[in-house]
Amino acid sequence: MEQLRHKYQLLLLPVIGYIGAEQAFMAADFTQVSWFLLMRGMEQLRHKYQLLLLPVIGYIGAEQAFMAADFTQAFIGCAYGISNIGYVMICFGVFNALAAPIAGALVKVTGRFPVMVTALLLNLCLLSALLSWRPAPQQWFVFYALAAIWGTADAVWLVQVNALSGILFPGNEEAAYSNFRLWEATGSVLSYATAPYLCVRTRLYCLFGFLIVGFIGYSIIEYMEYKVKKAHHLERNFELVNKKSESESLRKSRNDDEDY
Repeated sequence: MEQLRHKYQLLLLPVIGYIGAEQAFMAADFTQVSWFLLMRGMEQLRHKYQLLLLPVIGYIGAEQAFMAADFTQAFIGCAYGISNIGYVMICFGVFNALAAPIAGALVKVTGRFPVMVTALLLNLCLLSALLSWRPAPQQWFVFYALAAIWGTADAVWLVQVNALSGILFPGNEEAAYSNFRLWEATGSVLSYATAPYLCVRTRLYCLFGFLIVGFIGYSIIEYMEYKVKKAHHLERNFELVNKKSESESLRKSRNDDEDY
């Protein structure tokens, strides 16, 4: 108690209180919330859309892990130098941040599918280049170009798949976003866990497979949604035609009554 007379001790009290409250939250509330979200996420897996989204969500986590570990170590570190890893990753982050709002604006103009196809083509070209490229120190521009392309494609996947999760499950967004984070982390864990046992070329082929399967699942969702919207549109047009026919019949009967 006497220590509380010291001004430094008084200034430290809010920080100490925050540490205690944080530890109490982690021990009780956070655990309960985590279990609740986990159970909601597992229930969400009954939905076919959620199952079709899992491969592309897993790919997002796997490609981010490959970028953070294998690309920096096997390509930048070995050929360009460890001291330059930070600069190349800054390039990745800048294009990642710029591409996210630009992709969102383009979706409003062109629709989501063309933007996702663009991200697919960027990733396919990127992975193909990494398979065939033999990096050299004098090719410094290529490292930044690949990082820029990777950041752009990653932003599209991350933002658009996140947005799609909220669109597909209205009223159940909490479970949808929980599943997104869960399976994205699962993809990252699998990528990191297999790193000591698989060579870089094999891991690139695995990313190829993940990407193709993920995009097929996403394309199926878009096709199913297109069919639903088309059926709803036809049904709406049919209702409008019926209403128009009824109004014309009523108008005709009134005219006949007036003539009579």
